[in-house]
Amino acid sequence: MRTLSLLLKITVTFLFTVCLSLNLVTGKAWAVGQFSSTCKAISVINQVGQPSVSATCKKNDGSYVDTSIQLNPYLGNNGSGLLSWGKQNVGFGCYDFAVSNDGVLNAKCFDLSKGKNQTEETDVATSIDLDDRVANIDGQLKYE
Repeated sequence: MRTLSLLLKITVTFLFTVCLSLNLVTGKAWAVGQFSSTCKAISVINQVGQPSVSATCKKNDGSYVDTSIQLNPYLGNNGSGLLSWGKQNVGFGCYDFAVSNDGVLNAKCFDLSKGKNQTEETDVATSIDLDDRVANIDGQLKYE
């Protein structure tokens, strides 16, 4: 009987730890990006070099709320015309932004590695998956 009681306590403790680590007990949204799976009407707005993604996102209680996130603090042009996480000021090195409902941001960025005297095209069509780093945390878009 003692062994059964001890085994039951260990099992309950283990299951509680697993649930807590998966954020199931706290009710917090999964913090691993993937905002597009719980948001709709995803769009990008670029006002004077300040691009932001706007969406209507689901809260933990099941209701929806309008939210947005600025991209300049997290996203930039890597210098070769490609969108890159960890860089900043994407609004000043890229233009023609569009975002799909599955969270992919498309843009044209300047290829700064070619220099000013190049006669070939210096704009690069590029894209990046915002789901990799943007999450819906209880109806708010957050960078991870």
